[in-house]
Amino acid sequence: MKTIPVATFDTVPQAEPLRRRLMDSHITAWVREGSPLKHLWFTKTKRPKAEVKLEVRARDFRKSLRLMQELEDNHAVPARMV
Repeated sequence: MKTIPVATFDTVPQAEPLRRRLMDSHITAWVREGSPLKHLWFTKTKRPKAEVKLEVRARDFRKSLRLMQELEDNHAVPARMV
């Protein structure tokens, strides 16, 4: 099954509200964190940003974009969506 990222976030808790909105609309969505090796690489500086991806099935991609546009128009999207 092919998945496509529809949004990126800095942390998992930031991605969860949008994932729940997608799931409530019958769009299966996954939150995936970036590579653990990147986290090890940046430990001396700081954590990389936008390493958390919200993904949907390829067949649900357009439906999820329409829903996200509706949420944005209604000012109902998470504040830190990248």
